[in-house]
Amino acid sequence: MALSTTSVAGLDQIVCSNSATLAGSVPGPGEVGLWTLVSGSGSITSSGQFNTTVTGLGVGNNVFNWFIDDSGHICPGSNSQVTIKMV
Repeated sequence: MALSTTSVAGLDQIVCSNSATLAGSVPGPGEVGLWTLVSGSGSITSSGQFNTTVTGLGVGNNVFNWFIDDSGHICPGSNSQVTIKMV
């Protein structure tokens, strides 16, 4: 089964607090998504939810990856990254 959804992690953000909302693309039917921390710091509230909250951001750049895959993990998935900069 080919993916019907391309991963889009959302627009980069600049925030003044240590929390933000991640806004990835919605996985299509039969697809699942997963947020992971690539660099920096932050705790993802619900890693499988496309629009979850992240807390504990560190000062500077915090990079998160949004991965969409078919639920059987048979086909190659789609990745996209977003940077949240805390100032």
